[in-house]
Amino acid sequence: MKDRFPGYLFASVLISRIVVTGPAYFADGPAHLRAIESGHYVIQFPGYWLFNRLGGFFPDPEIGIATMNWLFSALGAVIFYEASRKLTTEWVARAAAIAYVTVFFAWFSGAIHSTYASQLFFPILSIYCILRLWESHAAFWGLSSAIAFILAAGLRPSDGAFLAPAFIYGIVRAQEKAGRRFAYLAIAFVGCLSWLIPEEAALKGSIGAIGAGFRTQLNTVAVDTGLLGGAGTVKAFSDFLRYALPLTLGLSPVFPLTIKGKPNDLRKLLWVWILPGSLFFVLIYIADPPYLDFMLPAFLLLAVVGGTTEKRKIQSFILCSTVNVAFFLFWRPIRPSTPSLRLVSYVVDADLGRCTLYSIKHHRYPLRLRDLVREVMP
Repeated sequence: MKDRFPGYLFASVLISRIVVTGPAYFADGPAHLRAIESGHYVIQFPGYWLFNRLGGFFPDPEIGIATMNWLFSALGAVIFYEASRKLTTEWVARAAAIAYVTVFFAWFSGAIHSTYASQLFFPILSIYCILRLWESHAAFWGLSSAIAFILAAGLRPSDGAFLAPAFIYGIVRAQEKAGRRFAYLAIAFVGCLSWLIPEEAALKGSIGAIGAGFRTQLNTVAVDTGLLGGAGTVKAFSDFLRYALPLTLGLSPVFPLTIKGKPNDLRKLLWVWILPGSLFFVLIYIADPPYLDFMLPAFLLLAVVGGTTEKRKIQSFILCSTVNVAFFLFWRPIRPSTPSLRLVSYVVDADLGRCTLYSIKHHRYPLRLRDLVREVMP
């Protein structure tokens, strides 16, 4: 059974994503399809050339992007399980892997046509290779970690930047000769820079639309967003909720486990993985819950190595899975009649309810909470 579990996990995740997938509608999904069909393969900054170019190899890019995301989700689940097995018992690793694939915004990411699901696979693959490097000191694992990091950054550049401190920390803390560690870091650096070549060439072919998109992105981030840009405003608080609410709903059963345990290199690595992106999302900008995909493995691995009993960990992961499955499958729009409950509905509908099966099947894309707040409190 132990040898078969990864296969069962891969197949079940793949099937679950295929079953719930609908047509492209969410966020940049339609823009990715237009970019592929136009042959430019880039959308608004930072372009996402690699993601769109891979989708363009399929006869039907819509099916191509969906297939990529199904595979990213399923492969990420297997790698997460293998990483967990190195840190805990078999049954805790299985329970943690099931929780990983059922967190509602991660499940949603694997069923829509955008870049988020890539971060469920490549970051955990890079860190898994680092764990193997720490264990075996084999150059293969150092090179593999660098390549996985390059692909993570190529598919979703912003999240690659957030992962960089953890990758650097993991390589630096490896018990390797300085020359080898420098080589792994240099390969990753040069590899990430290499994505600029096809991206810049593609941008020249669509400079008008991309230039406008870049200015729009900067304006969105710079004006009244995050706790820094909109300090003290209701809209800034609503931006903070888009970071806090998905994590609270998705991971609250395992949060107590993340803070238990003695400090060591692994726990430091996981927090270095979490903190850069968290600070950016809270202080500057976050758009949707799937932005949190890239740090999801780190939170759950912290719970895996938390200082408590095996039974407590398994119970926590099972409860986490149950809450997420129930929310993802059975949530329906809330239509309260009183003003006080209406504010609650804004929170759930806008920032959590959009990442559910109901929204996928009905192509439901409600306004974000900060936009709803602007309507209510201009």
